[in-house]
Amino acid sequence: MRKVILTGTLSMFALLGFSQNMSDLVQAGTNNADVTQNGTSNFYGSFYSFSDVDQDGVSNDAQVDQTGSNSSVVFQDGDANVADVDQVGGDGAFFVAPAQQVSTINQIGNNNDSKIDQLGDGNNSIVDQMGGSNEADATQDGRDNTSTINQMNNAADIQGNYARVNQVSRDNNSDVDQMNDANYADISQDGRDNASNTRQTSDDASAALHGSGYLQRNIVVQTGRSNFSDVEQNGDNNLSEVTQDAGLLSILGGSPTNEATVLQTGELNSSDITQEGIFTIAQNNANVTQTNSVGGSGNDSSVNQAGINTATVTQINN
Repeated sequence: MRKVILTGTLSMFALLGFSQNMSDLVQAGTNNADVTQNGTSNFYGSFYSFSDVDQDGVSNDAQVDQTGSNSSVVFQDGDANVADVDQVGGDGAFFVAPAQQVSTINQIGNNNDSKIDQLGDGNNSIVDQMGGSNEADATQDGRDNTSTINQMNNAADIQGNYARVNQVSRDNNSDVDQMNDANYADISQDGRDNASNTRQTSDDASAALHGSGYLQRNIVVQTGRSNFSDVEQNGDNNLSEVTQDAGLLSILGGSPTNEATVLQTGELNSSDITQEGIFTIAQNNANVTQTNSVGGSGNDSSVNQAGINTATVTQINN
């Protein structure tokens, strides 16, 4: 076991004092870790970053690059896990007041891959991977965004879970939970006060944007000013549930408050969309297309809207 504690100082255009960075590295086995940290000083004061990397196993790799006021924790227990953290901000350079960015990656198993990229102030990202061949990618650009990805399967699985979260602006929240293998989730939120909650518990399940397989299930719940969900499922016995609830401030905008698109191809598929807003004056738009690959009955679609509504349901070979 090798433990290395690194501290250093860096002053850039220092107005008030100095910036101090700290790195804590613990390794057991043959692993690789690369940590780069740059402190900053500006009108608000001096800022530093903290990194904690703990690796136990063989061929684990951790890359941490931080500029400003950031905190990163990486824990790897297993073989051939990859963690990549890139954080810039936390020092108020992008917004009115500084707020530290925080990232946490926990990997237990083999061949897991995580990437966190945060730019701004007050962003928080957590990735927990337990099992094998899971992949997570979280990108946040703005302020006070939160992303949580939990992936759990068997360490021997060749095909793991995949989750990608991309949030831009502020006060967005995304939570993705994936159980078993071959789940796929792609969450993209651009705006303010959006929230996405995705749960996947079956093999070859799919949520938000794309997936293929059998017995898929997708659940997306969004509450905020401007909600958008796009679901595509290929296979049989797919279930898609999208619930969107717009807040009071969303009615001040000119674009639709809630927008949902569902595309399903296969047999015995079901789509359920619920859209509403405060005082029932939200602007809602729902578009559902279901194609039965063999012809005959079996696909089911339900749309419930409260507000200024537009809904289009197309069923082919149904």
